[in-house]
Amino acid sequence: MPKKSGSLLAAVGVVAAGAAALFFSKKENRQLAKREITKASAKAEKATKKLRSKPAVKKIEAEGKKLANKVVKAAHKTATVKKAAVKVASARKAVKKVAAQAKQSVAKAKRTVAKAKKA
Repeated sequence: MPKKSGSLLAAVGVVAAGAAALFFSKKENRQLAKREITKASAKAEKATKKLRSKPAVKKIEAEGKKLANKVVKAAHKTATVKKAAVKVASARKAVKKVAAQAKQSVAKAKRTVAKAKKA
């Protein structure tokens, strides 16, 4: 049995979109909405200026910036350490490969020496 909550949500969305379209179809309503949005943005700007003028907010902003800088530095340091670890790991692999080739060369040389002694 399918769930009906998805179709109910879609129907509510359609109804809301239709109501908004109907509301904004009138020029008066669009102008009213624009005025209200302008008022709200002006109030938000005033509140922001008021908050920024307070010393406590400035202090919190400064601490936030310091913390952000510390986090960035730590992340950079971690990334550098990880890069170094990758380089060390690749160097170890190269050393192991060379050591294995050296062992094979030594073994080959020993066999050649043993053959030469027999001959």
